[in-house]
Amino acid sequence: MELPYLFAAPESYEQLQSLLLGRTTEEQMDIVARIRKTNHPSLAVGNKAKLEKLFGFLVEYIGELARKKQPRLKTIDKLVVVLFELCQMFPKAAGDHMKLLLQEATHSMEEIAERNGLLTFPELDMLLYLKIITILFPTSDFWHPVVTPSLVYMSQLLTKCAIRTEEDIVKGLFVCCLFLDYTSLAQRFVPELVNFLLGVLHLAIPSKETQGYSLLPPFVSLGKHSNLLVVSEKSGTETWQKQNISLHVLSRSTGKSKVETNNLRLSCVALALALVQRCTALYGELPSFHEIVGPVRLLLSSLVLQAAKYPPQLQELHQSVLEKLDV
Repeated sequence: MELPYLFAAPESYEQLQSLLLGRTTEEQMDIVARIRKTNHPSLAVGNKAKLEKLFGFLVEYIGELARKKQPRLKTIDKLVVVLFELCQMFPKAAGDHMKLLLQEATHSMEEIAERNGLLTFPELDMLLYLKIITILFPTSDFWHPVVTPSLVYMSQLLTKCAIRTEEDIVKGLFVCCLFLDYTSLAQRFVPELVNFLLGVLHLAIPSKETQGYSLLPPFVSLGKHSNLLVVSEKSGTETWQKQNISLHVLSRSTGKSKVETNNLRLSCVALALALVQRCTALYGELPSFHEIVGPVRLLLSSLVLQAAKYPPQLQELHQSVLEKLDV
């Protein structure tokens, strides 16, 4: 059935849901485009407020799509473009909405921390909201009403969220990637980022007796979850290829084969090494550079024996990063 050309602006989130759910990505994008066209601010006085509300409804809808068993990442990608365009039209309203969302997430996190001590990483929807903020707002500003609270929130995630599964590691590494997106233009040093990468790589070392470096929370030297990235068998290592980790793995916390588990572990190690490489390029000019990366250098030296069992691509990456740290 053909879509109508004119759409009234939804007055509630439920109205937007009824328009979009069950339709293809292309149909959803057509509907959103027609809502915007029908309610353009140049056509009537109240339309600006209607589109500001639409921004909030679309943010909520993206969260719903991200929480599905199979996240609708293709649709989310296209909706982010719409959010960007609406943000250009109404930067203050968009900023206020995202700031409120962050405040609620931070408040919820603080309440859980008070009750339980350690937190768990948020679900994919919140991680995507943090990514969307990097697209909508200038991350190079020294202080920004949305970006600055985001940085504080991400800092809390990297220092307070428990690491109990490979999926927790993937979420943490995603936050590390975001930190570099947020801070690379301003070249700000983020100690939480380096500490987290050190902790992740520690999880790949089978023998933890002699370290020479100290771990900070949420990581511990020894314990139930301290070998999460150790690859003890060769299952899958021969076929492993370096590639981006799909966010779809976050919706599959159980039911992975040994090959899939090993591939994910190798990919986590590869991503952590690649992020150390980016940090080396970013922080290389700092006077304290060698002190900052010293623990990572020690750890990567300890990883040499384990790295010899890795696929050639990963061995080369490990050696390349180690050489850059030794400069």
